[in-house]
Amino acid sequence: MRWLLALLCLCQLTAVSIDGPASARATVGTAFACAVLTTGTVSSFNATGLPAGLSLDAASGRISGTPTADGAFSVLVGASDGASSTSATISIVVDTAGTDRVTNIGQYAFTVNSAGSFLLTSATATPAFVLGGVPAGMFDDSAGLISGTPLIEGVFNIEASADGGLTATSMIFQVLPAQIGSPVFTLPVQPLAAIGAPFACWIHADGASDFSANDLPAWLTLDTSLGRLAGTPTTGSSHANIRVTAVSGASAATTMLAIPVFTPVSGAAVPTSPVVLDTTIGSGLGWSALAGIDATWATQGLPAGLLLDSSTGLLTGATESAAYDDVLLTATTIATGDTVVTTMAIRTYPAATGAPVILGLPPPTLTVGAPAAIAIATSGGTPTSYGILDPSGIFTVGSDGILRGTPTSAGAIALRVNALNASGSAVTTIMAVVRTATAAAPLPGLPVSWSATSGSAFACALTATGTTSNWTASGLPNDLLLAPAVGRITGTPIPLGPANVLISSSNGSGSNASHAVITVATAATGAPVIAEAGPWFMTVGQTTAFQLIDSSGSATWTIPVLPTGLAVTTDGAITGTPTATGTWQPEITAVRSSLSAVTTGLMVVNAATAGAPLITSELVMTGTVGSAFAATITASGSPNEYTATPRPAWLSLDALTGQLSGTPDAAGSFVLQLSARNAAGTVRTVAVLNISAAPSSGGGTTPPASGGQVGGISGGGCGAGAAGLLLALGLGCRLRRRTTPR
Repeated sequence: MRWLLALLCLCQLTAVSIDGPASARATVGTAFACAVLTTGTVSSFNATGLPAGLSLDAASGRISGTPTADGAFSVLVGASDGASSTSATISIVVDTAGTDRVTNIGQYAFTVNSAGSFLLTSATATPAFVLGGVPAGMFDDSAGLISGTPLIEGVFNIEASADGGLTATSMIFQVLPAQIGSPVFTLPVQPLAAIGAPFACWIHADGASDFSANDLPAWLTLDTSLGRLAGTPTTGSSHANIRVTAVSGASAATTMLAIPVFTPVSGAAVPTSPVVLDTTIGSGLGWSALAGIDATWATQGLPAGLLLDSSTGLLTGATESAAYDDVLLTATTIATGDTVVTTMAIRTYPAATGAPVILGLPPPTLTVGAPAAIAIATSGGTPTSYGILDPSGIFTVGSDGILRGTPTSAGAIALRVNALNASGSAVTTIMAVVRTATAAAPLPGLPVSWSATSGSAFACALTATGTTSNWTASGLPNDLLLAPAVGRITGTPIPLGPANVLISSSNGSGSNASHAVITVATAATGAPVIAEAGPWFMTVGQTTAFQLIDSSGSATWTIPVLPTGLAVTTDGAITGTPTATGTWQPEITAVRSSLSAVTTGLMVVNAATAGAPLITSELVMTGTVGSAFAATITASGSPNEYTATPRPAWLSLDALTGQLSGTPDAAGSFVLQLSARNAAGTVRTVAVLNISAAPSSGGGTTPPASGGQVGGISGGGCGAGAAGLLLALGLGCRLRRRTTPR
């Protein structure tokens, strides 16, 4: 008997019952969805007295459709489990159409204890949303946004109005139970989008390995492995409500993610910068907020360690923890105060001990058609290789960590770069801003990257197509200077590594910018020191002869490229007669005892002018410390002026006769730029003056008192550099000695 009573009790506990709703509102011409709420396992539903336009799904108990006539309706609904049944009355009041209506009524699913959001849409631009019945843990606002974390599973009928409650309809939120081991959604920031502004956000789901989404608008794409949504809303795009699923193993979770899309007012500043940024803890970014017109900037949700300059939009600093961050970026138009908001997606990777750390830099400004170079500058561990992901396909990265390419179209490019070694890697994002070339303004050209060594002389020339009247260069290594009228950069740099240099060439029509790199290596102790790097000016058809100088010893030299007609020996003697005009910027390497120094030299060969002088004297001069020196520059064509620069302080020049004279006060080698000018024009070439130390006293000899013409030998001997140059010229090293009478 006891078992019979237990069975009867069980049947009573599991019997089907209808729990609601007692009433519902609907509106003519507006979609309607309402669930019959029950207890127990229902196998079928039925209903009588439904308003015209509505129907019942017998399997699910959902009433849906679009009412066609107003009125008050008593609807008798029934539910059965096959063995028993029950019924109840639902009062449905159908209003006549109002001034506005909700346009995205339907049935939407969430997961208990997982965050989500949903945005109501309306038929007009100025809705007055009123809602009731949202699940516990979720909240709504006057804009029609429902967001939060539902705390109770079940089916919820939500009453929604777009005209302040004058009319209303019903929609269904279903909160599903969480599967064991399923991902858990969070919503740190509600993403926002705007027409014409790049957009990106993360689907935040802890533990997820794969993502999928339904109802994606055409402008939006999903990275299914990362859970990143990205795209740019196009004209006419409306608010999006995306059905999202995240998977972990065999378990899955579902939620809704609203993406409100707003239309900027005419003339408002619309953000245009790329908004997908990858970085590593401690590594800087190269990013700035941009818009077509002047704006101020603000963010919400920016990771700790980063700072956005509100006036310039420049992002500085480095993130401090590994995370996936959504950041709201707001542009406020300075002239009108109008605001436009979009969302950025920033991913921060953990940093490995001993791995490189990439340094941040201001976004390089480039120009369509102008070659550019951008250095991945690092600290921490020394990189052994580099990588790049460039969506434009323009840039490649070399083993030196320099990005090189020539932009082909205007816009902002997000370059994802990394630096690696055996300990790990660092990644960051560098944004290159490409402008359309200014017509008739000069366009910077090659080369745009050069090598240097600290303590060694350096010289290079910026080049451009078109007539250039002025150059600028910001970011030069210390102790390098730009000659703005001619674009030459010279000096002796201090240790730095790669320097990113923003360059610009201009004339009366405007300017064009590009980006260059000067890499300054730290000199090794005991390595050669390159004393001269130019610029060396020569003339087609004019013989030249000069010596590369290691001021700390005697080096072996290599130069891969020289002006046509010139040659270099391993002793550093450069000789020959240039046959073609042009500018050469060769890499000069000096090696001694396995230690090396590398720099860039500058050689300029000008065209010969008919009737201009031609220097005929030899171009090697030698002298001795303490002994009077004299030599004369001779040339054809009756020159009326000579120059020789730069000269040591003790050496004077008679500009009319070409006479050089003085008494050397220190040993050394001096490269001299010579010129001879007459009414027809000027010829230029390069010579060398080698001063040797005075011989030790004794032996009944004294140094000679004078030299002779340029190229004559004076003094008690010639140094190794001079000997190499003379041998290169086929002259040998002749010693003249004068004895003192006893």
